[in-house]
Amino acid sequence: VNDTITTGENGPSITQDVRVNDTDADTGDTKTITAVNKAGTQGTVTFRADTPDSPWHLHLAVLNLPESANRKDDGKCTPYNTSGAYVLPPSSLTDIHPASLPPAQVSIDRITQGGKPIGSVNFTYKPTPQGARISQLRGQVYSMQLLGFNQPDAELVWTHQDNKNTTSFDGRLRAINIADVLTAMNEPASISSAAAGMNVSLTWDGAPDQGGMASYLGFVQLDIQNGAFTKGVNSGANPLLKLLGFMNFDNLGRRLRFDFSDINTQGMAFDQVTGRIDFATGQLSLTEPLKVESASTQIKLAGTMDVATQNVNATLVATLPVSGNLTLAAAMTGALPVAAGVFLASKIFKKQLDKASSLKYKVRGPWQEPDITLQ
Repeated sequence: VNDTITTGENGPSITQDVRVNDTDADTGDTKTITAVNKAGTQGTVTFRADTPDSPWHLHLAVLNLPESANRKDDGKCTPYNTSGAYVLPPSSLTDIHPASLPPAQVSIDRITQGGKPIGSVNFTYKPTPQGARISQLRGQVYSMQLLGFNQPDAELVWTHQDNKNTTSFDGRLRAINIADVLTAMNEPASISSAAAGMNVSLTWDGAPDQGGMASYLGFVQLDIQNGAFTKGVNSGANPLLKLLGFMNFDNLGRRLRFDFSDINTQGMAFDQVTGRIDFATGQLSLTEPLKVESASTQIKLAGTMDVATQNVNATLVATLPVSGNLTLAAAMTGALPVAAGVFLASKIFKKQLDKASSLKYKVRGPWQEPDITLQ
């Protein structure tokens, strides 16, 4: 016999014995909640009536999340109070103890946030004495495929001890064109690729939906193949994108009063971008340089970025194809603007180029408009 239970979003909890009006024995039966509707969420829940410890099966056709409070209109990635101290953003999971939820196999066909598409996921939810482990995490998020990093699948661990939440995530995110990822995240499509991957190992204070640049501990390892920095597109406010933006020699050249952008009218092409960014409570560090490589150019960036002050303190080294042979070859192929630019650069930086094939710059100040000076 079907039962109907209705309560408002902020109403009191309601308990009902769904077996009292059954006319048959319940042993071995399954119970199905045929509709779960909240702010656009739609799906079903199936569970065993006689074995409450057996996994629930939750299938959501749509899960609509509330708008994120982590990002402000001014582009700051995490909120700070007036004294500059980091404050945890609001969480929709504040009243949930992860260990109190039943074990479950979860499948979500479509996730949206404020009506905007995010992706789809499948995972196994297993409560633990300290919280919960979300394993076998697979799916698509912001046009990236969720994969395992040092294990078959991605994994998230949510702990709750002494009234404090902590979350950790380990996984690999894989995409084809990273421009599609940036567009899905409402970021400027400042870089494109034929393939891209990120190995992610991060821990943060707070529930799973409270992660932020200022609270991350861990690292992100980048590997972007066969792409280009899009000409004339700002890298946005995200610190990771800002780091990549500093590697765009099209922007660097214009800022230093000479321009190599005619080498590629679409922007600076590259063979690969590799590197590791370490996070330590508001500090992004490149202890191993972030590297951009192309057929004729190599650019390396090492240093730190402070999320609270939004300042960068880094060193950029660019190995440039500046030589008489290149100037002559460019002129012979009809690329006179390139030849002129190469010739001009060789005159401006003659002493530096006589010493080495690389130019070294200091990158200092606000990451929106840092001072870039030749060392």
